[in-house]
Amino acid sequence: MKTRLIVIVVIVVILLAIVVIIVGIPILQRILVMTLADTVLDSRDEEGLPKTVETEGPPTALEAYELIAPVAIQWSSDSYLWRVSSNIQNLTDRPTKGPGVGIDGRIREHGVWVFQFVSDAKGRQLAVTVTAYGDLTTKSMALVETVSSYPVLEPGWCDSSKAMAIAEGEAGETFRSDRGLMLDIQFDLRDHTHQSSQQLWWIHYMAASPDGGRLHIYIDPISGDVVDVITQ
Repeated sequence: MKTRLIVIVVIVVILLAIVVIIVGIPILQRILVMTLADTVLDSRDEEGLPKTVETEGPPTALEAYELIAPVAIQWSSDSYLWRVSSNIQNLTDRPTKGPGVGIDGRIREHGVWVFQFVSDAKGRQLAVTVTAYGDLTTKSMALVETVSSYPVLEPGWCDSSKAMAIAEGEAGETFRSDRGLMLDIQFDLRDHTHQSSQQLWWIHYMAASPDGGRLHIYIDPISGDVVDVITQ
């Protein structure tokens, strides 16, 4: 009887997953993907690491990194940074509160910076999430094969404030003016293998209007050169 109940539950979960994917509910899709990823990658909260850092107002990406870098070293002395990105604490806030990063390149009160580190010694990666007020969450997960081959994010990358200014001057300001309110503006600094296999800032503008489209701007984080601009 117990075995039959487990089988029924599994079938229901699979059917629900299929419905979510087919119907295309973004928030449910994201929750489903994150739940499956947590299970597959053995995701867990890291105990014993700091829960807060002291900030002087909402930080830029580089300011936040300088605050949380010691946390990664405390987790594992061989850890290295391979990705910096922005996100929103609660995706349901996005339609009403808008982008998690401001035009000044600083995280807003409902946004977060996410820093991902790799430790070859542990065979795991650590994600450190920082809010505008310095609250931290630290979660580690098993390495997947492709992650272990990602190069170290080289030092000297330009801050989110500079990257934002470059993006705005290139096409971002015009895009916002033409398309109206933005649903989100996302940042992602890592090795973009689909963009000539180099480390780049990717700044992604999403218009709030369903037919407003999207704008992708790729920036060399060292030179500040715009590598590519894609409008959808």
